[in-house]
Amino acid sequence: MKTLFVLSDTHGNTAAVRALKEIMAESDYIVHLGDFSRDIEPVKAQYPQKTVSVNGNCDFASVNEEAFFEAEGRKILAVHGHRFGVKSDLTRLYFYAKERGAYIVLYGHTHRAAEEERNGVLFVNPGSLAKRETEKSYAYLVLQSGKAFCKIVPVTEKI
Repeated sequence: MKTLFVLSDTHGNTAAVRALKEIMAESDYIVHLGDFSRDIEPVKAQYPQKTVSVNGNCDFASVNEEAFFEAEGRKILAVHGHRFGVKSDLTRLYFYAKERGAYIVLYGHTHRAAEEERNGVLFVNPGSLAKRETEKSYAYLVLQSGKAFCKIVPVTEKI
């Protein structure tokens, strides 16, 4: 069994990242899907082997635009989503994921949490942790015995 803590679109809200650090510490993977990917750098410095981050459209650091990794025998694609038009629909991202053999696609950019399965591909958007959002959230995934279980977790405290 492997666990993934997934966040996106923090837009400088490092207080939110710090507030969730305990959950990150006990997770097997920590994935930041861009738009202020630098917000995850202190966590990445502490847990370099298990932290994955990608650039979003508001990032200018030298981080990759996508990450492809495997957990529990399942291929996972992590992108911000802006290059795939995810604010309109997931079609382009779906075909790219199928081409790459991804079982799970983690994406951000829309600031809206979502979970959708499409022809054997699980799409997960953790939402946003930006200060300006009234509904902040992250995603928590559990991979076990070849299956993925996802929970979108609303953040109700003021961070």
